[in-house]
Amino acid sequence: MSLFTLDNLPECVILEILKRCKGEDLAAVSLTCTTLYSVTSIDSLWKHICQRELRQDVVDLGSVKSYRMLYANLLHKYKSILGVYQIEWDHYGSLLEIKYDAGNIKGISMEGTVEEGKIFDDLREEVLFTIKGDTYPPELICLPDIDPHSLTISFDQATGKLESRCKNSLRHLKAFLCRLEQEANIRDGDGEEFSFQRLRGFMKLRYLKEQLENDKPMISVPLILPCADDVPATLRKSDGTLPSQIITPGLFKGDYSAHGVELILFKYISENELHGYKVTGDRNVSAGKISLKCFLDYPVNPTLEEQKSMESLQNMPKVKRTGPVHELPKQRFKIPDQVYGAQESSAVHVLDHCFARYHGECQVAYDNYQHPSFIQAHFVVFNDNLIGEVLFDLECVSLYARVERSFQPRLCQDVKSVF
Repeated sequence: MSLFTLDNLPECVILEILKRCKGEDLAAVSLTCTTLYSVTSIDSLWKHICQRELRQDVVDLGSVKSYRMLYANLLHKYKSILGVYQIEWDHYGSLLEIKYDAGNIKGISMEGTVEEGKIFDDLREEVLFTIKGDTYPPELICLPDIDPHSLTISFDQATGKLESRCKNSLRHLKAFLCRLEQEANIRDGDGEEFSFQRLRGFMKLRYLKEQLENDKPMISVPLILPCADDVPATLRKSDGTLPSQIITPGLFKGDYSAHGVELILFKYISENELHGYKVTGDRNVSAGKISLKCFLDYPVNPTLEEQKSMESLQNMPKVKRTGPVHELPKQRFKIPDQVYGAQESSAVHVLDHCFARYHGECQVAYDNYQHPSFIQAHFVVFNDNLIGEVLFDLECVSLYARVERSFQPRLCQDVKSVF
């Protein structure tokens, strides 16, 4: 009786077996015998591995010659860093998406526009680094679209923390300063030389200069974006769908007046509370802090007459909800008369109905996050992609629009999100 060996199996069967293996295990498998060495050299096997590990149906090789080379050169070492992060950048922060793109891995920073009220504009994007997959070892390039130079990257598998170090601080600082000069035409509402946006740019430049001159890394921490599955079951309808009176958690662009547009991550912390965390911040309330809270168990339904006055809205009693959230009635919406610039704020002015309104709070602080406190507010749900906040003490209405785009899924799941 002959012994069973893999040599007895057709190549197509062996190929199907090896497709179940992890990419890093195939190198060891290839050393066991000539048959497996031959099968592990078939590029369709590596194409399947790359598609599976990148979670993409189509993987564009770009200038990389084969899928085997792509895995060996790039994905084997750097696939774990793919995903979304928050860059720790003084008070301001930034959103970082690290994604696969045509044979390379790119790190792209994203922020809201520097002009106030532009919540429906696209995010400002800048490629911070590229890891090229067509060379071995892969080339790491800092600011590839502005002034290419080298950098190093380290990644902590346990925490998901990413550290990047630029290898040419002078060129990096010059490139950043050049970008600030291109934005120098931004002025505040009075046409003066000073603006919060320019201050933000120069404060980030100062922070960057200190990091580079002291050979300190830029640190990015993992950010896991919530989705519909993260909505508490008690807030759903009986059929499991989400009612119009609440929102799907996720990333939004918020209008922060003179500070410009900031990125806010909305997340349910319980069946009764929705919190908005600052992914990007300002010198008053920094990135990483809670910006607003929505108390879902305390809805409010003011009349149009009551909505004329901020004082009337602020004095409305908090009455706890007794029924399910999906039974809250759709209601009329009006901007209070004393809201500054309400007639010019067309995005708010055209809104005349909302699905729900709740008591809430907004965090405010003095410069450098001194004396922080929460002030009363109303949280307004216009639809799943647009929400608002009526701030009584500040006499203003702020809008938040969902960031409607997909992001690179995180392949390394066993890490804790910053929020």
